[in-house]
Amino acid sequence: MKKTAIVFVVSVFLFCLVEEVFAGGIDIRFEPGDEKTESFAEEFIFEMKKRENIIIYEFAGNYIVNIYVGNFPYPETGEKKSVIGIFIDGENKSVFRVWHEDLFSGRAMKRKVDEAVERVFEKIRKLDIKKRKKIMEIPI
Repeated sequence: MKKTAIVFVVSVFLFCLVEEVFAGGIDIRFEPGDEKTESFAEEFIFEMKKRENIIIYEFAGNYIVNIYVGNFPYPETGEKKSVIGIFIDGENKSVFRVWHEDLFSGRAMKRKVDEAVERVFEKIRKLDIKKRKKIMEIPI
């Protein structure tokens, strides 16, 4: 009975250690802004957490997703308009941009959130593949 208990405790410890070493994660940060931005960010975080729980163990690294609000020239008119940008790991180029005027309804916001989540996970998968290749190239 004691041997079984010791094996169980050691197994749980090793499982926790392996999970900590091999599991990646996603940390989401955003700067509060106006009501539309906060609604978009809350919905985005909710969707990311929902999908992250499903596929979290496929990532080798930890990633930081930042949501910023700023002004950027609108492509059609060149006029500066309010935009929400999503960046991964401090990169200079945004993974996804959402213009404030595109968030005119709950349904439009949901569509934009789904599109943003898909692009973010796609980008993280690409970054993760690069990270795994670097890990495999390191000689033991």
